[in-house]
Amino acid sequence: MVVAGVKAALLALLCAGCASINATQATFEGTRWHVTAINAAPTPTFPVWFSGGYMRGNICNRFESPYSIAREALQLHGFMSTERGCSNPEAAFEQSAFAILHQPMRMHWRSGHHLTLRNATGSIELELER
Repeated sequence: MVVAGVKAALLALLCAGCASINATQATFEGTRWHVTAINAAPTPTFPVWFSGGYMRGNICNRFESPYSIAREALQLHGFMSTERGCSNPEAAFEQSAFAILHQPMRMHWRSGHHLTLRNATGSIELELER
C-alpha cells in the first residue's frame, strides 16, 4: 500500500500542470482511480484500479482487461465483464464507457491527478485517489 501511495505521489509530481507525460505501464501499476465523467456527463463514483498488469473496475458490472501503454495511449487487450442486468443511469454510463474502453485511448493529464482517456468514441475522466 505504501508503494502505491509513493507511485501516486510521484505521478502527481511528474505531471503537475502538464498535458502529457511519458507514461509507462509501471506508472499505473498499484494506482486507484475513480471515474468522474463519461462523455462530459458527471457520473457517480465508479472505481478503477491497475494491478498485476490488469485494469479493473466496477460500473454496474465488474470488468477487467490486460492493458498496455505506448506513445501516450492506453490499450486494453481481452476485455471481460460480468453480465449483470443494470438499470439507468448506470446502464447508460456503462454502455458508453465499455464502447470507449474497447478502442485505444489517448491520455491527457490535467493538474497531476486528473486523467482523460479519449478516442473517437468518447471520453472517460478519471481522478487519482489519494
